[in-house]
This record gives sequence, structure tokens and C-alpha cells, in this order.
Amino acid sequence: MIGIVLVSHSKKITDGLKELIEQMAGDGSNLVVKSNGGTDEGELGSNPMELLSTLEAMTDCEEIYVFAGVGSAKMAVETALDMLDDAKHVHDFSDYPLVESAFTAGITASTGASHEQIKAELQQFN
Repeated sequence: MIGIVLVSHSKKITDGLKELIEQMAGDGSNLVVKSNGGTDEGELGSNPMELLSTLEAMTDCEEIYVFAGVGSAKMAVETALDMLDDAKHVHDFSDYPLVESAFTAGITASTGASHEQIKAELQQFN
């Protein structure tokens, strides 16, 4: 199983992108997409503790790719990864464009591509 985690100040952005990736990947793919946007109160913002909980719960994923929007969303990723006990299978792509790179990773992963193939596809955004 491959995990994609979307981090943004806006839950609408991450929920919409999650829906797009899941619809394009189709049923039966080896992909789990998690939306991590906004605050617990439904406001704009990011929550590194919620992100940490999301990452810790993804125990079925061999590899996890994390994508983020701007500003404190990227800082939330850095903070959560610093607190994560075992982050060797978690890959931080928060410096890449959120929509394009997450979509590319998700669709590539849904084809059964390897970790190396997914990373190679993402290099176009570096």
C-alpha cells in the first residue's frame, strides 16, 4: 500500500485534491490518500499534531509521500516528521507544487509503480 498525505491551510483544497486523485486512480488501487487541511475548528490553518496522528495511523503503507501547500503547512510537515518515531518510509515533497506533484504521485502509484519510479516522476517538479 502507498500513502499520499495532503497538507494545506484549507481543508477544501486537500479534500478536493483527495477526491480527484482517488477518482482518477480508480477502485482497487494500492493507494490511500489522506486529507490534512485546516484546523479542528474548521478555520484556515495547519495542525502538526493532527498530521503526526495521520502519519502514525498509516501502518499499512510501505511508503508515504507528503505534499504541502505554502508557509505554515510546510512547517507543520517539518514539525510532524521531526516528532515521528520511524520516518524512514515517509518522503517529504512539501517543497514541490501541491496539486501537480501529489496528483502525479498518486496516479503513478496507482499503476503499481515502484518507489524509485514515483520519485523519478516527481523530479519534473524539483
